[in-house]
Amino acid sequence: MFCAPVFRTLLAAVLFVAAWSGAWAQFGSIADQPSDIMDGIGDWAGIPLPDGSVLRAEFPEDLPWDTQISVRGGYDTNVFTSTLDPISSLYTNGTIGLVYKFGGERLRIETDLTAGVTYYFSRPGKKQDYSLDWTVVANYDATARLSFSLDNRISYLSQPDFYISGADAQRLGDYWYTSTGIGMTYIIRPRLSSVTKYTYDSLTYVEPALNDIYGRIDQTLSQSLQYLLFPTTKAILEVQVRPTIYYVADYDTTAFSVLTGFDHQFNPRFTWNLRFGGEARESQNPIQGTQTTFNPNVSSDLSWTFSERTTASWNLTYASEPASGTFGASVRQTFRTGLNGSLGLTSRITLNGGLYYQHNLYEQSAGTDFQEDIFSGTLGVTFQISRNWTVNALYQYVSDTYKDLPGLGYERSIIYAGVNLLF
Repeated sequence: MFCAPVFRTLLAAVLFVAAWSGAWAQFGSIADQPSDIMDGIGDWAGIPLPDGSVLRAEFPEDLPWDTQISVRGGYDTNVFTSTLDPISSLYTNGTIGLVYKFGGERLRIETDLTAGVTYYFSRPGKKQDYSLDWTVVANYDATARLSFSLDNRISYLSQPDFYISGADAQRLGDYWYTSTGIGMTYIIRPRLSSVTKYTYDSLTYVEPALNDIYGRIDQTLSQSLQYLLFPTTKAILEVQVRPTIYYVADYDTTAFSVLTGFDHQFNPRFTWNLRFGGEARESQNPIQGTQTTFNPNVSSDLSWTFSERTTASWNLTYASEPASGTFGASVRQTFRTGLNGSLGLTSRITLNGGLYYQHNLYEQSAGTDFQEDIFSGTLGVTFQISRNWTVNALYQYVSDTYKDLPGLGYERSIIYAGVNLLF
């Protein structure tokens, strides 16, 4: 049994390593460490939905402040993500986004703010959905060998976001999502560097009854050592501690992971980042009590840049995630993969598309295991009328199915067209 004292000992060890890295830092100096959160207004976080998000625009490099206004109209075949008697509706959406960049050689800060409202003409009850997304990305080079980073996101959402770990794929209600990451990188030797990062994520539902079930705080403390094997290949060893604490529900979990892998650059336009290893997770359950499971943990990200407007990326992960008590389970095994890309057909026309698949396995010590499969596909086109005006259209299909429980899944199609103004 992987008991609580063992977890406390491992957590203390990780904290000790992090403190050791900090002690090294005061003797040293850092290299440029780019931020790793979404950049620019209108990012979809992987899934474009009619919740106020807008298509990402490329802003002029000589302007520190950019504003984008987006107006669109569309049709949603299942506004409540329901299997029984789905309700469809026409909708209209308006969004405004602001981006501000400033800083110098040592300090660089970018902040993005996007706000929008969506009105559903035929939806019963509340017809408006409001959305807000604010991100801050900061990097500070303290010395030639020491740097700090800040990644912060605060979002108010109504639609499900599949890329939030452990989140439900169905529409439940309005919620706040926050994610704050603080990182420190120190170059120990010319080929060896230490990276320490702490991430705080929270999921808070507006409706108290939902928040009592799904509301929670996820934290991750990670420490990694990175060694430059070759000019294009970096070997990595990383340890993580990830506690999940629910506001009310008794489904708290704590995971300890040991990972290895590499970051490889095939050429300046093609990169591959791979992590793999194992984890031990201790979870609470009001029915089954305290349990310990051992699971694999794998993540892979490939990115291609063929030209300025033609790109592709493929990512996949397999790991355990909090299950919020779904089917009485505290933890689920989740495999997700996504392929996204853009293709510049002409100097003015760009195609955008993506495929996403997620498989969730809810394991029970007594009873039937439940499986969930989520699929989403998108296809869009953007036409650049001028430097400041673009028009776009997009179609998205989403399917959520449960093996042996067909009444819980849903299908949904969304189509829209709109115009964007940049100034």
